Parts: sequence; C-alpha cells; structure tokens
Amino acid sequence: MGGSLRTRLLLAVLLPAVALFALAGGLGYRLSRTVLEDELGRSLGRMAGMAAATVNPGTLANLQPGDDRVPTRTYGNVSRKLEELRVSAGLRRVAVVDEARRVKVDAGGGLPIGAELPELLRDRLEVD
Repeated sequence: MGGSLRTRLLLAVLLPAVALFALAGGLGYRLSRTVLEDELGRSLGRMAGMAAATVNPGTLANLQPGDDRVPTRTYGNVSRKLEELRVSAGLRRVAVVDEARRVKVDAGGGLPIGAELPELLRDRLEVD
C-alpha cells in the first residue's frame, strides 16, 4: 500500500499542523504590521501637530538661506523651540520644510536652510 501506518498518521497530523501554524504566522504578521503602521502614523501626526503649534508659520516664511550661518534672532528662536521639542519628545530629528520640500529649520540634523532633506527624497511616495 504505501508506507507504514506510523508514517501515514504522522503526515496526517503534521501537515495540517504545519499549514495551520504557517497561516497563523502570516496573519499575525499582517495584523502586527498594520497596527504598528497605524500607531506610527498617529504618533507622527501628534508630533507634527506639536511642532506646528510651537512655531508660527509666518515666522518660518521669513527665514532665508544664510539666516542659519550668521544666526538671526528669528532663526535662533525657532531653532531653540524645535530643539526643545525634539529633546522633550525623545526624537532624533525635527525638520521643518517648505512647500518645495526645502529645509527651513533642522533640529538634530544640521542641514542649512534651503537644503534638500534626504529622507523626503528617499520616501517620496509616502510623503506624496
């Protein structure tokens, strides 16, 4: 007939168990990933809201390239506020960019005003 009774019983038990564990693992992974991405999105949204509440948009519009090299009082105030936010929130970096995706202030990264933020270029699809 085909193999021993022990082999057939082993296959009858192991194959469904392996299939069940593989299916459960795949579903668990997808669920975990979705939950983590949702939480990351909410967390980033909260941090962006805090940064927006910290700095006046009109003040940011007045910042020009070079204001960071010989720091103006406006740049110093905005930079200080964002640095305090960065430290208190435990973030690696807080960067404010304009509509053209050019840096206005980069707390924790050190990019000058007008530079391109490499992370925005790399994650272009997510940003759009």
